[in-house]
Amino acid sequence: MSIINKGTAFSNGEQLTATKLNDMLDLATFDQSAADSASTTVNSSGQISVADSGITPSKLSAGAPGWDSNGQLKVNGQIQVGFNSGSGDPNSLVRGSRVGTFDILSLYSDDEIHFDTFSGNQKVIIDNLGRVKMGTTGTAIWNDNSEASAGFVFNADGNYTQAARWQATPLYLNVMGAAAASAYTCQYFAVNGVGVGTLRGTEGGGLELTQLSDYRLKENVQEIEGATDRVKGLNPCLYTMKSNGNQVEGFIAHELAGIPGAVIGEKDAVDAEGNPEYQSISESKLIPTLTKALQEAIARIEKLEARVAALEI
Repeated sequence: MSIINKGTAFSNGEQLTATKLNDMLDLATFDQSAADSASTTVNSSGQISVADSGITPSKLSAGAPGWDSNGQLKVNGQIQVGFNSGSGDPNSLVRGSRVGTFDILSLYSDDEIHFDTFSGNQKVIIDNLGRVKMGTTGTAIWNDNSEASAGFVFNADGNYTQAARWQATPLYLNVMGAAAASAYTCQYFAVNGVGVGTLRGTEGGGLELTQLSDYRLKENVQEIEGATDRVKGLNPCLYTMKSNGNQVEGFIAHELAGIPGAVIGEKDAVDAEGNPEYQSISESKLIPTLTKALQEAIARIEKLEARVAALEI
């Protein structure tokens, strides 16, 4: 088209800027031959404008975002942003399509956010309680034995973290760069913000479960009494586990009540719904009693040996 007036002037070597370009276009004037009268017109001041019939909705929508029959905004015919209704469908979503249709990000009516694969498989869910579920839709996978529940659950309130995997290891811990014959903490345990122990691995393949035992953490240290009688009262037995039929040598939890700290939980306890809350034991708590009982036995043996030796003289 013919331009009568450039609208601005440039000096030799002057930098071309966006501002100067805008000024040039704003001030430019055109002659009548620059317009086709159908889509563009030139007014008496030489300014060019687009006629009402020059740009149509079809021209604007060609290759540009548009709305489909479901009221969803489509971009390039692939990415959809809109609202759904119906059973099981998300109320609002961002949806894309490569082969068929799949949801990338969906906000469901129960306030859940879903991140899904191209084929529509749910991979990450953030529910209305702030729980992040990866690879599973379950919320209590720690005591579920179904393959569909395998995955990872993190509670935003910090109440629990769960990991479950079908017929394979659910959690891997790796301390890298370990030096030979050195031990490194793989997991640190704390209660109420106070460290209580560690799970340590060594470069040589060893595994150590440690607990804090520094003298500076203890007071009222006393000698263990009656250890021999306690050991005599223990009832080591052979039993069959109901869950898998395996035979195991060990103890019955409530029978270790005489060993301080050995039993966790109450006998025959149930929760609010009547489900059993099973007792467990900490076998490491037996070690001090067994050690003291052995020392008492050694003392008696040495005393008897001394008496025998005296009789032999």
